[in-house]
Amino acid sequence: MNDINRKNVLIGKKKHDCNDIMRAWMIAEGIAKESELVQIENDAKKSVKVSRKNAWNAYKAPIIKEKEQLLAFFKCVKNTNTQ
Repeated sequence: MNDINRKNVLIGKKKHDCNDIMRAWMIAEGIAKESELVQIENDAKKSVKVSRKNAWNAYKAPIIKEKEQLLAFFKCVKNTNTQ
């Protein structure tokens, strides 16, 4: 696929993006104001960043614990061999 086709595909996807269509409809129907939707999006982005960080930390925690245990074991073995 060449660059022109990729651009056309992206334009087509943007034109038919359900989120953009829903946003325009909500504004047109008076359900929400642009500023309200921007605030919701910003809050969602912040929430996702916090959740992503918490998930990453939860994923890393047992790995870090195991690493610390292994380093303590190596230190113990080193001390035993030097005596």
